[in-house]
Amino acid sequence: RTIGDGSFAVLVTFTGDMDPVGTTEIGMLSKLMMDFRARDAKLVAISIGSKENHRKWIEEIQELQDCRVWFPIVADTDGEVSRLFNLVKPKAVNAKKNLKPATLVTVIDIDRRIRQLQFYPKTTGRNFYETIRSLDALQLSLFHQVVVPANWMQGEEVYVHPGLSSVVASSMFPKGFNELNTWYRPTPQPDV
Repeated sequence: RTIGDGSFAVLVTFTGDMDPVGTTEIGMLSKLMMDFRARDAKLVAISIGSKENHRKWIEEIQELQDCRVWFPIVADTDGEVSRLFNLVKPKAVNAKKNLKPATLVTVIDIDRRIRQLQFYPKTTGRNFYETIRSLDALQLSLFHQVVVPANWMQGEEVYVHPGLSSVVASSMFPKGFNELNTWYRPTPQPDV
């Protein structure tokens, strides 16, 4: 399967192999395999380094994190893929030697549109439970015309998309909604 074949994709970048933060992150992503699959989301990692280094790193990750790495790690040997994601210092000739000290999580929807970008300093491990929460929110919004509030969790109240008229919303939300304002209409979460 490829990106854009009707499923969401999550791209996760790394500044290199054999890194303690990246090791824990790949370990956590591997342990969350069923969560990503339940959301029909493909996971792809991109890291500076060769295929040989990736293979060695994967072996060490699996041992250190007690997991099985189930997703591909693209070998960005010269840093040019990282350049496409704006992870290389501007005007740098050698991308591999001029990486920004940051990593990225990108969520791409079923139509190949980038829906979310999260930059992190490479010294801070990413929270992939938040990535899963974001996937839930993005899918709910895309398929049910709702928006989700701050700190929303699966099963909690959402809001009717402000772009929908109350007439259209009435037919789309059989559980009803509370119209406090034309743009502020809480409703129970639609069935997923």
